[in-house]
Amino acid sequence: MRLNSLYVVAALVLASACSSRQEKAEQFSAAANALVAAGDFEGARKEILKAVAARDDVPEQWLLLGRVDLETGRPADALLAYSRVLELDATNIEALQLVAELSFQFGNTREAAKSADRVLALDPNTTRAILVKGLIALGKKDAAGAMSAAESILKLKPKDEFGLVLKARALAIGKDYQGAVKIIEEGVPEAQRTEASFATLCELYRVLGDKDRVVGNIDKLLARRPNDADLKLDLAEVLYKSGNVARARVTLYSLLVSQQNNVEVVQKISELWTENDGSA
Repeated sequence: MRLNSLYVVAALVLASACSSRQEKAEQFSAAANALVAAGDFEGARKEILKAVAARDDVPEQWLLLGRVDLETGRPADALLAYSRVLELDATNIEALQLVAELSFQFGNTREAAKSADRVLALDPNTTRAILVKGLIALGKKDAAGAMSAAESILKLKPKDEFGLVLKARALAIGKDYQGAVKIIEEGVPEAQRTEASFATLCELYRVLGDKDRVVGNIDKLLARRPNDADLKLDLAEVLYKSGNVARARVTLYSLLVSQQNNVEVVQKISELWTENDGSA
């Protein structure tokens, strides 16, 4: 009887500890959600980390951590969080989709394709998963595969920007650069274009030798990424090649002032000056 009573006490202690951990996790998670709603993602991250420390077997908490990690610019951590979700819930479409996208971003195309296939097995009409498959095809220079993915997206969403960009890039593989430009210029209104359209147009117009349009699209990218040093270096180089020396100088001087402690950027600025502007 004494032994049995010890088991009962132990069970009660464990149940109490489990309940305590669950309550703490729920409190931390609630605090994290409130901070997310208030736009304080760093604060939310601290609270949700406390929640997963208290209970690491709650998929919703790992989902929130993944979302917060993305918001705070931690894609590698987000991938780990979403991967943990799948360990707990293998059919969670949000986690599967993000694992597909982040795996592709980090160059793990095998995992990206596998996760995208799992999404499509659950919902064949998920255009983001189809897009991942199309991007993988692009990386392999598989124009037919990329075009098939693009057409599948556009069948579901005829005006989808990313479907149109994918189609344009598939045409570019076949060197139909004019057709690729037309797809985006006519299919995506400028006011609705994201970086994907502007970056693609930059590449296409560069191949076509239209420096003015390359500059115009780089400017539109810089409006969204004003601190992108590589993009400003690219802009300066194109400006030099198009004969706009004055603006190229202004671009490089401004970049030098803002990046004077960045040895790599300063070296690239110096190289551009040496190659293009002996009078600078």
